[in-house]
Amino acid sequence: MEGIRKPFDRFPLHLRIDFPAPPPGGAYLASAGRPAFIFVVCQCDDWATVCADRECGVLPRTPTSLTPYNASMSDLPVMLRVVDKVCVIIGGGGVAARRLTSLLETGAQVTVIAPQVTEAIDATAKTGRCRLVQRAYEAGDLAGAFLVVIATDDPAVNLAAAAEADQRGVLINRTDAAQQGDLTIPAHVHHGPVTLTAHTSGISAAAATAILKETAAALDPAWPGLLTVVEPYRAVLQRDIRDRSERRRRLLCLTDATALKLYKDHGAEALRQRCQTLVADLPSAVPEGMESQSA
Repeated sequence: MEGIRKPFDRFPLHLRIDFPAPPPGGAYLASAGRPAFIFVVCQCDDWATVCADRECGVLPRTPTSLTPYNASMSDLPVMLRVVDKVCVIIGGGGVAARRLTSLLETGAQVTVIAPQVTEAIDATAKTGRCRLVQRAYEAGDLAGAFLVVIATDDPAVNLAAAAEADQRGVLINRTDAAQQGDLTIPAHVHHGPVTLTAHTSGISAAAATAILKETAAALDPAWPGLLTVVEPYRAVLQRDIRDRSERRRRLLCLTDATALKLYKDHGAEALRQRCQTLVADLPSAVPEGMESQSA
């Protein structure tokens, strides 16, 4: 069905740009005089519009205990779609292995270039999930790439790879000098269709991990299941209702407090029946078999 996709088809990151307006769906916590960003995403088809209006229901309509957006930040939190995109990792150590796992989870086509790699990278390559080129980086290795992760301990190699990427217009993630790349990859965790991330502007990876754990612990465990159930109905509402106010009203009903309580007290089938009432009068119903896929 159009609008339905597998989980984790977007990759959380921070892009280095000038961003004068508040990011939709987010807020900042004061941390050592600089902001620490907590980013909560539900995998909507129209994230910028829907989540900004809180129609997905994951975030409270008015966040509490959060300071206003700090306009001095130059990193834009985004979800980057890398499905079937060519991504290159230069380096074969532990950081490269972690980046490889994250990129493969989000559907990227990954090539690792390094003379030596960890056992984890080697094992992944042997399964055919990634391509492994066991040699040092060479000019031209980034031809056709969408994203490069530069993760070696050789400054000269890192600079040369970054220069080629910049020339070719390839997005750069540098693990040795994050501020010299186009993007950083924050601490993140997936809970079904919900992705939680925490970013501390490079101040402390340990703090980002701690903040992420706190955020994950506070997430109602019912949300991932609820969102999985309502996803096909949301697609129908988005497609068939042109009136914005009516569409928004029904979308809110998918994930409001009543929907959450219904799901927690009576399960997926009860919520599914409520969703059916929201699409019953529309030209296209949820296709046969789609209800069972959202169980």
